[in-house]
Amino acid sequence: MTLIINPKYERLRDYLVNIADHFEDTGRTLPMVNNGIRLLDVDGLTLCVKHYDRTSWRNRLAVRIYKASKGKHSYNCAAQLRERGFATQEPVAYVAYRRNLMDQNMYFVGVFSNYHHSLHEAFGMPHSERAELLESFAHYAARLHEEGFLPIACSADNILFDRIDGRYRFSILDTGNMKCGRKVSIQKGCKSLAALQADDAFNTTLIRAYAVARGVNEAECQKYFERAKS
Repeated sequence: MTLIINPKYERLRDYLVNIADHFEDTGRTLPMVNNGIRLLDVDGLTLCVKHYDRTSWRNRLAVRIYKASKGKHSYNCAAQLRERGFATQEPVAYVAYRRNLMDQNMYFVGVFSNYHHSLHEAFGMPHSERAELLESFAHYAARLHEEGFLPIACSADNILFDRIDGRYRFSILDTGNMKCGRKVSIQKGCKSLAALQADDAFNTTLIRAYAVARGVNEAECQKYFERAKS
Protein backbone atom coordinates (compact mmCIF):
# COMPACT_ATOMS: atom_id res chain seq x y z
CA MET A 1 0.00 0.00 0.00
CA THR A 2 1.13 3.55 -0.80
CA LEU A 3 -0.18 6.45 1.26
CA ILE A 4 0.81 10.10 0.82
CA ILE A 5 -0.87 12.47 3.27
CA ASN A 6 -0.91 16.23 3.40
CA PRO A 7 0.66 16.89 6.86
CA LYS A 8 -2.26 19.19 7.64
CA TYR A 9 -4.54 16.11 7.62
CA GLU A 10 -2.34 13.62 9.44
CA ARG A 11 -5.17 13.17 11.96
CA LEU A 12 -7.11 11.33 9.24
CA ARG A 13 -4.44 8.67 8.67
CA ASP A 14 -6.42 5.76 10.12
CA TYR A 15 -9.47 6.78 8.10
CA LEU A 16 -7.51 7.19 4.87
CA VAL A 17 -5.84 3.79 5.19
CA ASN A 18 -9.32 2.31 4.69
CA ILE A 19 -10.54 4.79 2.07
CA ALA A 20 -11.59 2.02 -0.34
CA ASP A 21 -14.07 0.64 2.21
CA HIS A 22 -15.41 4.10 3.08
CA PHE A 23 -15.75 4.92 -0.62
CA GLU A 24 -17.97 1.88 -1.23
CA ASP A 25 -19.91 1.80 2.04
CA THR A 26 -20.59 5.42 3.01
CA GLY A 27 -19.71 7.54 -0.02
CA ARG A 28 -22.44 9.44 -1.80
CA THR A 29 -22.60 10.62 -5.37
CA LEU A 30 -23.57 13.99 -6.80
CA PRO A 31 -26.06 14.36 -9.65
CA MET A 32 -24.43 14.48 -13.10
CA VAL A 33 -21.03 13.53 -11.69
CA ASN A 34 -18.89 10.63 -12.79
CA ASN A 35 -19.53 7.51 -10.69
CA GLY A 36 -15.83 7.33 -9.97
CA ILE A 37 -16.17 10.42 -7.75
CA ARG A 38 -17.90 10.26 -4.36
CA LEU A 39 -18.24 12.47 -1.29
CA LEU A 40 -17.36 11.39 2.23
CA ASP A 41 -17.99 13.24 5.49
CA VAL A 42 -15.42 12.91 8.25
CA ASP A 43 -14.15 15.08 11.11
CA GLY A 44 -16.19 18.10 10.00
CA LEU A 45 -14.90 17.90 6.43
CA THR A 46 -16.49 16.88 3.15
CA LEU A 47 -13.94 14.95 1.16
CA CYS A 48 -14.15 14.53 -2.60
CA VAL A 49 -12.66 11.14 -3.48
CA LYS A 50 -11.82 10.06 -7.01
CA HIS A 51 -11.26 6.39 -7.81
CA TYR A 52 -9.18 5.68 -10.90
CA ASP A 53 -10.24 2.85 -13.17
CA ARG A 54 -7.82 0.23 -14.40
CA THR A 55 -5.70 1.59 -17.25
CA SER A 56 -4.09 -0.08 -20.27
CA TRP A 57 -1.19 -2.47 -19.73
CA ARG A 58 1.14 0.03 -21.43
CA ASN A 59 0.20 2.74 -18.95
CA ARG A 60 0.51 0.35 -16.01
CA LEU A 61 3.98 -0.66 -17.19
CA ALA A 62 5.00 3.00 -17.50
CA VAL A 63 3.72 3.70 -13.97
CA ARG A 64 5.62 0.70 -12.68
CA ILE A 65 8.90 1.85 -14.27
CA TYR A 66 9.07 5.64 -14.50
CA LYS A 67 5.72 7.46 -14.63
CA ALA A 68 3.64 8.85 -11.76
CA SER A 69 0.17 7.32 -11.58
CA LYS A 70 -2.75 9.60 -12.42
CA GLY A 71 -3.85 9.65 -8.78
CA LYS A 72 -0.41 10.66 -7.57
CA HIS A 73 -0.14 13.25 -10.35
CA SER A 74 -3.51 14.69 -9.23
CA TYR A 75 -2.20 15.07 -5.69
CA ASN A 76 1.12 16.64 -6.73
CA CYS A 77 -0.41 18.97 -9.33
CA ALA A 78 -3.10 20.19 -6.91
CA ALA A 79 -0.38 20.98 -4.38
CA GLN A 80 1.64 22.90 -7.00
CA LEU A 81 -1.40 24.89 -8.13
CA ARG A 82 -2.19 25.98 -4.58
CA GLU A 83 1.46 26.90 -3.96
CA ARG A 84 1.23 29.24 -6.98
CA GLY A 85 -1.97 30.84 -5.70
CA PHE A 86 -4.51 29.02 -7.88
CA ALA A 87 -7.70 27.67 -6.35
CA THR A 88 -8.29 23.94 -6.63
CA GLN A 89 -9.29 21.16 -4.26
CA GLU A 90 -6.92 21.12 -1.32
CA PRO A 91 -5.11 17.78 -1.60
CA VAL A 92 -5.58 15.51 1.40
CA ALA A 93 -4.08 12.21 0.29
CA TYR A 94 -3.12 9.81 -2.46
CA VAL A 95 -3.87 6.18 -1.62
CA ALA A 96 -2.96 3.12 -3.68
CA TYR A 97 -3.56 -0.54 -2.90
CA ARG A 98 -1.42 -2.92 -4.95
CA ARG A 99 -3.35 -5.82 -6.43
CA ASN A 100 -0.37 -7.44 -8.10
CA LEU A 101 2.94 -6.54 -9.70
CA MET A 102 1.31 -4.45 -12.45
CA ASP A 103 -2.01 -3.30 -11.03
CA GLN A 104 -3.09 -0.83 -8.34
CA ASN A 105 -6.39 0.39 -6.92
CA MET A 106 -5.89 4.17 -6.64
CA TYR A 107 -7.66 7.11 -4.97
CA PHE A 108 -7.09 10.86 -4.88
CA VAL A 109 -8.64 12.56 -1.86
CA GLY A 110 -9.26 16.30 -1.73
CA VAL A 111 -11.39 18.76 0.21
CA PHE A 112 -14.66 19.32 -1.63
CA SER A 113 -14.70 22.71 -3.41
CA ASN A 114 -17.20 25.28 -2.14
CA TYR A 115 -17.42 27.08 -5.50
CA HIS A 116 -21.04 27.04 -6.68
CA HIS A 117 -21.00 27.41 -10.48
CA SER A 118 -19.34 25.70 -13.43
CA LEU A 119 -18.16 27.52 -16.56
CA HIS A 120 -20.77 25.52 -18.46
CA GLU A 121 -23.38 27.90 -17.01
CA ALA A 122 -21.79 30.75 -18.98
CA PHE A 123 -23.29 29.32 -22.17
CA GLY A 124 -26.75 30.44 -21.04
CA MET A 125 -25.83 33.82 -19.54
CA PRO A 126 -26.96 37.19 -20.97
CA HIS A 127 -24.34 38.55 -23.37
CA SER A 128 -23.10 41.43 -21.18
CA GLU A 129 -22.78 39.27 -18.07
CA ARG A 130 -21.09 36.49 -20.02
CA ALA A 131 -18.59 38.92 -21.57
CA GLU A 132 -17.43 40.05 -18.12
CA LEU A 133 -17.10 36.45 -16.93
CA LEU A 134 -15.15 35.39 -20.04
CA GLU A 135 -12.75 38.31 -19.81
CA SER A 136 -12.00 37.33 -16.23
CA PHE A 137 -11.64 33.68 -17.22
CA ALA A 138 -9.31 34.55 -20.12
CA HIS A 139 -6.97 36.38 -17.73
CA TYR A 140 -7.15 33.42 -15.35
CA ALA A 141 -6.31 30.99 -18.17
CA ALA A 142 -3.47 33.21 -19.37
CA ARG A 143 -1.93 33.29 -15.89
CA LEU A 144 -2.39 29.53 -15.57
CA HIS A 145 -0.54 29.00 -18.87
CA GLU A 146 2.19 31.51 -18.02
CA GLU A 147 2.85 29.55 -14.82
CA GLY A 148 3.16 26.28 -16.76
CA PHE A 149 -0.20 24.60 -16.07
CA LEU A 150 -2.08 23.17 -19.05
CA PRO A 151 -5.34 21.20 -18.86
CA ILE A 152 -4.91 18.51 -21.53
CA ALA A 153 -8.62 18.39 -22.34
CA CYS A 154 -10.18 21.59 -21.03
CA SER A 155 -13.79 21.04 -19.98
CA ALA A 156 -16.28 23.70 -18.89
CA ASP A 157 -17.64 21.32 -16.24
CA ASN A 158 -14.20 21.06 -14.64
CA ILE A 159 -13.85 24.84 -14.19
CA LEU A 160 -15.78 26.30 -11.28
CA PHE A 161 -16.39 29.95 -10.50
CA ASP A 162 -17.98 32.28 -7.99
CA ARG A 163 -18.29 36.03 -7.70
CA ILE A 164 -16.35 37.01 -4.59
CA ASP A 165 -15.97 40.62 -3.43
CA GLY A 166 -17.27 41.83 -6.77
CA ARG A 167 -14.81 39.78 -8.86
CA TYR A 168 -15.01 36.43 -10.59
CA ARG A 169 -12.78 33.76 -9.07
CA PHE A 170 -12.06 30.37 -10.62
CA SER A 171 -11.14 26.92 -9.40
CA ILE A 172 -10.04 24.00 -11.55
CA LEU A 173 -11.06 20.46 -10.64
CA ASP A 174 -9.40 17.73 -12.70
CA THR A 175 -5.72 18.06 -11.82
CA GLY A 176 -5.03 14.52 -13.03
CA ASN A 177 -5.73 15.74 -16.54
CA MET A 178 -3.15 18.52 -16.49
CA LYS A 179 0.44 19.09 -17.51
CA CYS A 180 2.61 20.97 -15.02
CA GLY A 181 5.95 22.37 -16.09
CA ARG A 182 7.20 24.95 -18.53
CA LYS A 183 5.38 28.04 -19.74
CA VAL A 184 2.62 27.10 -22.18
CA SER A 185 2.95 28.38 -25.75
CA ILE A 186 0.23 30.52 -27.31
CA GLN A 187 -0.55 27.71 -29.75
CA LYS A 188 -1.04 25.10 -27.01
CA GLY A 189 -2.97 27.56 -24.86
CA CYS A 190 -5.43 28.29 -27.67
CA LYS A 191 -5.76 24.57 -28.43
CA SER A 192 -6.70 23.92 -24.81
CA LEU A 193 -9.35 26.66 -24.81
CA ALA A 194 -10.80 25.40 -28.10
CA ALA A 195 -11.72 22.17 -26.29
CA LEU A 196 -14.46 24.09 -24.46
CA GLN A 197 -16.57 23.66 -27.64
CA ALA A 198 -18.61 26.83 -27.20
CA ASP A 199 -20.56 28.97 -29.67
CA ASP A 200 -18.97 31.61 -31.92
CA ALA A 201 -19.90 34.58 -29.72
CA PHE A 202 -18.41 32.84 -26.66
CA ASN A 203 -15.22 31.99 -28.58
CA THR A 204 -14.79 35.47 -30.05
CA THR A 205 -14.96 37.13 -26.62
CA LEU A 206 -12.64 34.53 -25.10
CA ILE A 207 -10.02 34.71 -27.87
CA ARG A 208 -9.92 38.51 -27.82
CA ALA A 209 -9.47 38.65 -24.04
CA TYR A 210 -6.91 35.81 -24.01
CA ALA A 211 -4.82 37.55 -26.69
CA VAL A 212 -4.79 40.75 -24.62
CA ALA A 213 -3.87 38.85 -21.47
CA ARG A 214 -0.97 37.06 -23.20
CA GLY A 215 0.15 40.20 -25.05
CA VAL A 216 -0.18 38.72 -28.54
CA ASN A 217 -2.06 39.53 -31.73
CA GLU A 218 -5.71 38.48 -31.75
CA ALA A 219 -5.39 37.15 -35.31
CA GLU A 220 -2.63 34.80 -34.18
CA CYS A 221 -4.84 33.40 -31.43
CA GLN A 222 -7.74 33.08 -33.87
CA LYS A 223 -5.54 31.10 -36.27
CA TYR A 224 -4.43 28.63 -33.61
CA PHE A 225 -7.96 28.38 -32.26
CA GLU A 226 -9.50 27.57 -35.64
CA ARG A 227 -6.74 25.08 -36.40
CA ALA A 228 -7.43 23.27 -33.13
CA LYS A 229 -11.15 23.05 -33.89
CA SER A 230 -10.71 21.68 -37.42
